Amino acid sequence: RFAATYRLIDIPLANLIASGVSRTFVLTQWNAHSLNQHVQAAYPQDLFGFGDKGFVECLPSYQRPEEKTWSTGSADSVRRHYQAGTLQGKSHGGCLSEPKAYIICSGESLYQMDYNDILKTHNETGAEITIATQKRKVGDIDYHNLGVLSMREDMATAVEHFKEKPSVDELKEIAVCGDESEKLEDCEVAVNMGIYVFSERIMRDLLGRIECVADDMSLDLGK
Repeated sequence: RFAATYRLIDIPLANLIASGVSRTFVLTQWNAHSLNQHVQAAYPQDLFGFGDKGFVECLPSYQRPEEKTWSTGSADSVRRHYQAGTLQGKSHGGCLSEPKAYIICSGESLYQMDYNDILKTHNETGAEITIATQKRKVGDIDYHNLGVLSMREDMATAVEHFKEKPSVDELKEIAVCGDESEKLEDCEVAVNMGIYVFSERIMRDLLGRIECVADDMSLDLGK
């Protein structure tokens, strides 16, 4: 729980509602029953729309008969539900239109964001994957527990390096240092916020590829 009766999941859900996103799935791995009760009690359907046009639905960890374990990470959970058809609306009678893009966001971060901004950037740049980041000084963050990025010099919107929980040597390759930056702590990096936009086509391509290599891997978005 967070702040009395609230939970961290309320942050992304509030942002989604404020951004006008009407079809939302909450993928759970732990405490699924308690979380499902909270979402059902706190978010009546009219906040998202009526009938199959808008909803919020909790999806538990998923395992097919041929798989050895339950979902082993956030990316693995997305993969399993995508391949089962639940993220495309098959649980709603197959009557939902195919989404053009998916917003995937962490359920454990504190922030306020209009997701229309990242969707607009995603569409205008023609990107297949868009990642929300914040520029921060190295000395102000716990980079050992974060994902950090650097952008290409010839294309400011294209990612050149992406490191999850980097070492000091890896951070030196990524950090952008000004002329007055004498220490690594004074340099800047782009920090991954755990918010992604995936086009429908790249979801199909990437998730098919992950299935071939990930039987015994712990898969989290950002890795």
